[in-house]
Amino acid sequence: MAKIGIPFEIEIESALHVGQAPLGVGEYMFTQRHIPGSALRGALAEVFINQYSLKPGPGSEFNRLFEGAEAIRFEPAYPATALKWGYPFPLTARQCKAHGGFPKLDTPQAERERYHGAFDVLVSQVVFEEQLGSGSVPFIEKPLCPHCWGSVEPVAGVYTWDEDEGHPGVASDVRLVRHTHTAINRARSVAEDGMLFTVETMEPGTLLRGQVWVEPDQVERVRGALSTIKRLGRGITRGRGRVMVDPLPQESNDGTLARIKALNELIQKERALYARLAGEAVPPPDGVYFTLDLLSPAVFGGGVAATLEPEGLNLSFEVNLVRRFVASEVVGGWWNAARLPHPTALAVKEGSIFLYKAPSGVNLEGLSRELETLRAEGVGHLRERGYGAVLPCAPFHLWTAEKEAAR
Repeated sequence: MAKIGIPFEIEIESALHVGQAPLGVGEYMFTQRHIPGSALRGALAEVFINQYSLKPGPGSEFNRLFEGAEAIRFEPAYPATALKWGYPFPLTARQCKAHGGFPKLDTPQAERERYHGAFDVLVSQVVFEEQLGSGSVPFIEKPLCPHCWGSVEPVAGVYTWDEDEGHPGVASDVRLVRHTHTAINRARSVAEDGMLFTVETMEPGTLLRGQVWVEPDQVERVRGALSTIKRLGRGITRGRGRVMVDPLPQESNDGTLARIKALNELIQKERALYARLAGEAVPPPDGVYFTLDLLSPAVFGGGVAATLEPEGLNLSFEVNLVRRFVASEVVGGWWNAARLPHPTALAVKEGSIFLYKAPSGVNLEGLSRELETLRAEGVGHLRERGYGAVLPCAPFHLWTAEKEAAR
């Protein structure tokens, strides 16, 4: 039986530092702008050991929760709002170089024109490359800002999506503060000469949303344990990392089917544009397209050539990998139980995209259910440590330059 998702909110109550690799430059320690699944996993494991008296060991209840096929799966918690989820921008997102970004909710109306928003180029890029291969290209595809026709650049960070209105927005503010400290000599208990260091933290008031996936018989147990997490990140003995975790009601439908339909409608609309310019008939759909967008880094193995091949999806029908937009990074982490660092691995970065095509006759509802199961299970290796979280057909792919121009 498929895992069940438990959504939750995290409100930061004291400065929070979540380390990353590399830790920093010199004596400067960067923090991540979200809470990775591995940090949530460690905090929840501590709760089960200290408050539920579970002990790690072969065949134990603790190992069933945190190791193997039935282990809890942790998605990252991204900055959000009280009503909307936050997602990492896909690698196909673009914004104006001069006036990029979305206005905040409290931005005065007179100042909103300074923000030229952002848009996605997945559909336009894929259809352009398709036409380029056929030899019938009436123009060169070059993304430009739809408001000022200026140059664009990739977007970093997090966006929210309004399901009712069908448009993106800005996530909760992640206010970063730098704290400078003097290192203390452990032998002499005095300040160490030349050992100033600075720690970057997320400040109180930041709201984040995430989700864990559990076996059906563990839902209530894990839901109760989540609400008892009080500390996250590094420096908790110095008063940092105090949080409040609030499990949310389970969501019955995440809109996967609607997003699949909308993505394919956009692809056909873009093809119709090329056909109209060429004076030709619009070609019929040649399949059903869908994307898998990484919410967290994914470890596939195979070095720099690693990718999410169709065979690794374990779908009940044949699909083809059409295009991928990926970036790589090195992941590692700290193994608290052994007091040792985890071995590093080459991973595909969050925000990476894999575009697939299923046969034209595939049942859309069946495809949607299988993709929702894939989201519950994750992809790649080390999924129990928070890697390989995916979102089928991220909603930002539906926000084209034309829609941004009309905003």
